[in-house]
Amino acid sequence: MAGAPPGQRRDNIGTRRGTQGIDAGRRPGRTWQPEPRTARATEGATVTTTIDLASTTPNRVPTYRTLATIVFVVCVVGMLVSLGADLLINGRGEAAPRDTVDQLSGVATFGTIGLLVTVLPAIRIARSERAARIGALAYGILAVPLLFFFWCGVPGMFGAASAYLAGLTRGRTPSAGPVRAVGVIGLVFAVLNPVVVLGLSLTWWIFDLS
Repeated sequence: MAGAPPGQRRDNIGTRRGTQGIDAGRRPGRTWQPEPRTARATEGATVTTTIDLASTTPNRVPTYRTLATIVFVVCVVGMLVSLGADLLINGRGEAAPRDTVDQLSGVATFGTIGLLVTVLPAIRIARSERAARIGALAYGILAVPLLFFFWCGVPGMFGAASAYLAGLTRGRTPSAGPVRAVGVIGLVFAVLNPVVVLGLSLTWWIFDLS
């Protein structure tokens, strides 16, 4: 370096000083600005992940399609099969077949009407939040006097529609207040109606065949 030209020595000295300045900035005692920004970004990512996990909590209640299908299959199709088997087995005489035929007609008629009155309108009503809240109250209240038609699943269908519009079924956002309370009652009707019909049908067959 002693024989190097003066300009080159100054360049080397400047380069060494610049390198020393960069190394000094990386010493442990100095504050490194990107670290707080990285910490804040990491903290924000953690909070976002927590919110996403909370919003994706699974709902134990099935979808409205599944709930309505269970009610219709058990209460209407199952009852028609049970009454049809009874007509074939105990179809002797005139009074019994006539009574059984009337029951078959009633189950098929009221069960189909109940399905059409609840499923198709409920799907359309659910597109509007305000209409969904009103529909949940209407279907839930109407399900109470329709308990008389439990044998064909009508209260269960109305209850399922109320629970769906109240946001209690899977894939929906739950409502609050009276709408949620009525929807819970409708959900209870939708669950208990097929259970009661199935239990009564099995009990009747057990006593009839014994």
